[in-house]
Amino acid sequence: EIMTRETMQQCLDALKDTDISTVDLTGGAPEMNPDFRWFVEGLSALGKQIIVRCNLTIILANPKYHDLPEFFKKHKVNVVSSLPSFTARRTDAQ
Repeated sequence: EIMTRETMQQCLDALKDTDISTVDLTGGAPEMNPDFRWFVEGLSALGKQIIVRCNLTIILANPKYHDLPEFFKKHKVNVVSSLPSFTARRTDAQ
């Protein structure tokens, strides 16, 4: 299941005239949505604080996403990530 650009546009339209200040983008890997960057740019243009819950491994694992840190910085995105375990050994094993 994936959020369409049409749905994203509806979200942007709904957010335009509200005092909602923060948008939290989550999911399995929101950055893999083909319209993710377009949506973040739209949210940024509205002056919204953006939180992205990102699987950071994708940044190194796939060259298509190597520029995400700079994109996040440009749009002042707050990145949240979690590790699969609280121990380094178990995390490294994955």
